[in-house]
Amino acid sequence: MALGDISAVIDSLEFDTDRGQEPYIIHISGDVFVVVYVGVDFHGWMVTFTVDSSGTIGNSVIDSFEFDEAVSLTPRILNISGDTFVIVYYATGSFTKIITIDIDSSGNIAAAITDSLAVAASVSPQKSEPRITPVSGDIYAVVHRNATNGGEAFTVDIDSSGNIGGAAIDSLEFDAVTRDPDIINVSGTMFAVVYQGPDQDGWVATFNIAADGTIDNTVTNTLEYDTTHGTLARILNVSGDVYVISYSGQSPNRIAVKTLTISAAGAISSVIDTLSLGSTPGSYSTPTLVSGNVYAVIYKVGLGPPGFVATFTISSAGAFSAVLDTLELDPVDVYPDIITVPNSTVVCVVYGDGDLDGFAKTASVDVGSPTVTTQAVTSILETTATGNGNVTDLGDSGVTQHGHCWATSTDPTTSDSKTTNGAKGATGAFTSSITGLSTGITYFVRAYATNLGNTSYGDNVTFETDHVPTVTTDTCENVAPDGTTATGRGNITDLGGDDATAHGHCWDTSINPTTANDNIDNGAASVTGTFTSAITGLTPGTVYYTRAFATNTVGITYGGNVRFTASLERAGIIWMEGSNFRGFDEN
Repeated sequence: MALGDISAVIDSLEFDTDRGQEPYIIHISGDVFVVVYVGVDFHGWMVTFTVDSSGTIGNSVIDSFEFDEAVSLTPRILNISGDTFVIVYYATGSFTKIITIDIDSSGNIAAAITDSLAVAASVSPQKSEPRITPVSGDIYAVVHRNATNGGEAFTVDIDSSGNIGGAAIDSLEFDAVTRDPDIINVSGTMFAVVYQGPDQDGWVATFNIAADGTIDNTVTNTLEYDTTHGTLARILNVSGDVYVISYSGQSPNRIAVKTLTISAAGAISSVIDTLSLGSTPGSYSTPTLVSGNVYAVIYKVGLGPPGFVATFTISSAGAFSAVLDTLELDPVDVYPDIITVPNSTVVCVVYGDGDLDGFAKTASVDVGSPTVTTQAVTSILETTATGNGNVTDLGDSGVTQHGHCWATSTDPTTSDSKTTNGAKGATGAFTSSITGLSTGITYFVRAYATNLGNTSYGDNVTFETDHVPTVTTDTCENVAPDGTTATGRGNITDLGGDDATAHGHCWDTSINPTTANDNIDNGAASVTGTFTSAITGLTPGTVYYTRAFATNTVGITYGGNVRFTASLERAGIIWMEGSNFRGFDEN
């Protein structure tokens, strides 16, 4: 898969077989999610189910609850603290209603709401669409279309137990005629709202909300980001002061995304970049950050089927790529929603299908792989070594794990022995402590780097752990006529990974002599090959055994035994270990 590619649907769940319109999904804890939606008879419903990081959805809902037995439109849910959640929605009687309810981390929903508050709203339910966001502590801000059809922000007090203040703390009408507002905290007390203005145009406005819920009397700044159409706008932060707005526009940008900057002081720039997701009439778009700079938007096309998920990238400066990929869904009713499953590149979409049944479906998005190289292994000892690698590209989702993996066969993976050096926030070289090795074994090692989507490997590098040298003992020569000296011969065939610190011959009148016996040390050796040793101090007429030896940091090793006689009359070799050689017998 390439950057932004979307897989086929991984899994699906029909969470309501009667009606599942206008769903909104958030993460609760672990694999547990909650969806609030418009159910049968337009009542307010909520269900919980699981979605794991591989995209597998639980076979059935965990729990369900009818939170309002009257008409309840465009519900939105937010976690307050622990098990306490708040839901805002357009309620019967032209109210924006706020309720609180408990949902535990396993997805069990309380049997009753905790508290509620109703604030007068527009008589037009499809244009109110309340949204809620935290301000500070127990203070929350809600935007909606008020009773006079103006765009209004108001603040309320909701404590961690779900108790709601008896009335709004403060309010601000940020525009006289609006619909479809969405709100986001910019920085500190500065907030921004996007909405459709009086001429169906798209607007952004900024204003301050103090920690106690007091709202400035006037807006700080405004921008008309689309002069013709700006329906159902949603806003996300990209990076720093860069924001992206997705909305339904006019031809040729029927579904469009735009970027602009909003400063901490509320100053709004002109539009930086625009990306059209299609020229077919569309609506109800919702964006999500998948990972890194890869985004996905779910949107509905036309007045009927189908729905689509589209992917693209946004740079930290606000520049769009082209559309990278699209996934066509079933017929999609109004207000689909999308969320990225934590610690993954899986997106979960929820929507009402052509029969209005509620569905959840998952797909994965490729966010690009990191790039890593493997360098030569250093500091090789008998059971340990140092792996060297270099992450040259983090990919688009950052490196969540990196290290080295090794095995005795080629192409080791993270399923084999490995180090886990943790996340890596920047490119560059790194090392790993490779342990638990066996002496004298050839290993294959590869550096690796993992992001949310993929694990990448460097090339194979081989190394052999240190071991004792390998040495052979050859026949002695030049046994002196007086029987007191001889020349030992040997051959170092393998240094064992380290230079030999000593080598030579040892001898004794018993078999298997060691360096604890008479010996000659010729010093260090840095190359393999033959060598000779001067054997001295012999007693004439005596049978000796000699062995070549070599030592390194791992230990000492000996060649085979060679027997010779130091004779005044006829000296020579009479036996060599491992050979049928017999000769130069003194008799």
